[in-house]
Amino acid sequence: MNSNNIDPTSDRLMLEGASNFRDIGGYLNLHGQRVRTGRVFRSEHLARLSARDHACISELGITHSLDFRGVSESAATPYSLPGVQHVALTIEPTVAARIQALTTQGTYPAPKKL
Repeated sequence: MNSNNIDPTSDRLMLEGASNFRDIGGYLNLHGQRVRTGRVFRSEHLARLSARDHACISELGITHSLDFRGVSESAATPYSLPGVQHVALTIEPTVAARIQALTTQGTYPAPKKL
């Protein structure tokens, strides 16, 4: 990767149209294995990407975009990336509030001990 908007010393990639786009490689999974770098990236929505950003996405070899935004937000700022399959995995804003309420009551949606 030699694009001007890729900083090899950082997990953050400088996209003009999306903040906080970064490689999540290096994090440990539940089995103690590390996520490989250059395989999984995260960001805010990708609806405002520039032509330069599209070139960076292509250069990174990204093939799928998993979109966790709610229905209203997705409809307000839709996006399409050439060569990238968009997968809607809608999580409405109320989900986070429901999870917080459950944990306050002592019910955990995932094992306490990871």
